Amino acid sequence: MTERERLQDYVGNGKKAKGTFSDAEMQRRLDAIRKYMADSQIDAALFTSYHNINYYADFMFCQFGRRYGFFVDHDHATSISAGIDGGQPWRRTFGGRNLTYTDWQKDNYFHAIRQLTGGVRRLGIEFDHVNIDLLNLLKAEFPGMEFVDIAQPAMQLRMIKSAEEIAHIEKMTRIADIGGADAVLLVGSNPAETMPPMTTVASGFWTSAPAPKAKAIGMKPSIATRAASRLSPQMSHASGAPGLARVRRRARSTASCA
Repeated sequence: MTERERLQDYVGNGKKAKGTFSDAEMQRRLDAIRKYMADSQIDAALFTSYHNINYYADFMFCQFGRRYGFFVDHDHATSISAGIDGGQPWRRTFGGRNLTYTDWQKDNYFHAIRQLTGGVRRLGIEFDHVNIDLLNLLKAEFPGMEFVDIAQPAMQLRMIKSAEEIAHIEKMTRIADIGGADAVLLVGSNPAETMPPMTTVASGFWTSAPAPKAKAIGMKPSIATRAASRLSPQMSHASGAPGLARVRRRARSTASCA
């Protein structure tokens, strides 16, 4: 019987996705972690968490009961993914290096890692994410390797935001502020246990249809009024946003009808 393939090659599968951040920003992140690795005599790092793989590779995976990774040494950075994702990891990984393993053998994940670890003696792993099972498997697969923590220094580096990251955060929080205002309106209307259907308003935001007659379990209108008063003043200037005055009016109206 012919042995099933252990690795698959999806390089060139489709068009590369547009990155969340610029190439310069992504390279800055890799340069920073590599500097720490060089200073700490760490040959390579295997990131396994959602947050670090996304931060360094710009690839957000869905686990599907399988293991994923982002392997960073001093020359290359490679995402390690399951075949169920096809070419998506290659299309989304910054730098375009990807190694895909199949499900045909249960240790194929470690077989993929082994393709990248030639000469590695000290490997950084995330102590706050790697569980006992995975740690024992890593030790069994790579008996001559020393495992050191890379999670803490990576977290400290993530805390220092670049100008590009700050601009991205400001944009996302502005959008969240708009959504938060609509959430206050919805909760402040004393929603029933069975939520009403959602409809789209002209501004492109979601709003609720009139709530049916039912026993309410939501927030009291007075609480909604207080929540509305704490919303950002900038909300009244946001395009398509309810506006602080409108939030307060609707909260008071709800209170008077209760």
